[in-house]
Amino acid sequence: MDNIQILLIAFSIAFIVIIFELTRKRKIRENYSLIWFLIGFVMLLFSVFRGLLDVIASFLGIYYAPSLIITITFLLVLGLGIHFTLVVSNLTESNKKAIQEIGLLKNKLSELEAGFASRDDGDCR
Repeated sequence: MDNIQILLIAFSIAFIVIIFELTRKRKIRENYSLIWFLIGFVMLLFSVFRGLLDVIASFLGIYYAPSLIITITFLLVLGLGIHFTLVVSNLTESNKKAIQEIGLLKNKLSELEAGFASRDDGDCR
């Protein structure tokens, strides 16, 4: 094992531990942490078995193995971008509905307060 392989293994393990701690402290939700755990374990797998990248690249007909890393990274970023766009879209819709409900409730409360205020004025005479 050379120094770069040891460094990559250490980085992969540190990445997995950080994701675990963020999940444990509830800074990241479990369903999102699964994606990051998968990425961490794939990084660890390629760090331990360095020849695996060459085998997969050769099988796919890619002549320069590091370009496979770029391709995989691009696809992961694209997938994460789509996933988080869906999450943000759902949150935006939920916020819109919540704001509308709050507006309706405030309006109803104002009507009730006005009704009680007019009753109190009528009882005093």
